[in-house]
Amino acid sequence: AYIVAGDTLYRVSADLQTQTTFTGVILSTSGNVSMADNGTQLAFVDGTAGYLLTGFDTSSSTLAVISDGDFPDGARTITCLVGRFVVDNPPYPGRFNISDSYDGTAWNGTNFATAEQSSDTLVGVDAYRGHLVLFGTKTIEAWQPIGALDFPFAPVTSATQNWGLAACFSRAKLDNMLYFLGQNAQGQVQVMRINGWAVERVSDSDVENAINAYATKSDAVALSYLLDGHPMYQITFPSANKTWRFDASTQIWSEDSTGPTATERHIAQHSLVINGKTYLTDYR
Repeated sequence: AYIVAGDTLYRVSADLQTQTTFTGVILSTSGNVSMADNGTQLAFVDGTAGYLLTGFDTSSSTLAVISDGDFPDGARTITCLVGRFVVDNPPYPGRFNISDSYDGTAWNGTNFATAEQSSDTLVGVDAYRGHLVLFGTKTIEAWQPIGALDFPFAPVTSATQNWGLAACFSRAKLDNMLYFLGQNAQGQVQVMRINGWAVERVSDSDVENAINAYATKSDAVALSYLLDGHPMYQITFPSANKTWRFDASTQIWSEDSTGPTATERHIAQHSLVINGKTYLTDYR
């Protein structure tokens, strides 16, 4: 498992008995990171810079800032498809950039495209069902691999959805679906999921009334896990100090907390699976 905490990257062995640390490279100490790997390299972004671990999973691993001048400044999300790393490009609304094939050190300045079904700003990139998903503030676009050597993705215009992403890190995969905090054309937020390419409402009116009353919703962060056969989606609103959990098998929502009172958020920030067990990170 690879985990970033503070300004350190940790590699934890599968038996959880040993760890390797990589320090002195990461330029930020707080906030969320987004990670992806191409099988031999691990890349992540933190909204400040991009970082690449080479010598993947070997004793000769090295971590360095991605120094290519064409790497986008301030990228917040990264994914990998058909051997290409893909990142959002905040200085240019709607634009995303891709790396060379299986090489996270090389970013050709001409290898970019723009989500053009709407003029909204790109919030994040993700991968789902073998496609690239571009989350904007007003729309969601799907792009498919086409095998071209110069630029290997093309839009699937029929899959465009008129929903925006209200919180970059509210995305979580669960039960072969992609859950997220969505924003409709009226500016209201709802928990949604992409099922196939249909966008479905998940939250009910009571949950939506509570969430829409929060002063800040854009900092929401989500995780997912399986509990006794029940697929769970958990979303936390740090500024509001609230956590909501959805049981996808029973369709039941509940408030969740590990604090001394039910008015506090749950401590879990992210989830990961190691050797078939789910582990949660403590936001503190």
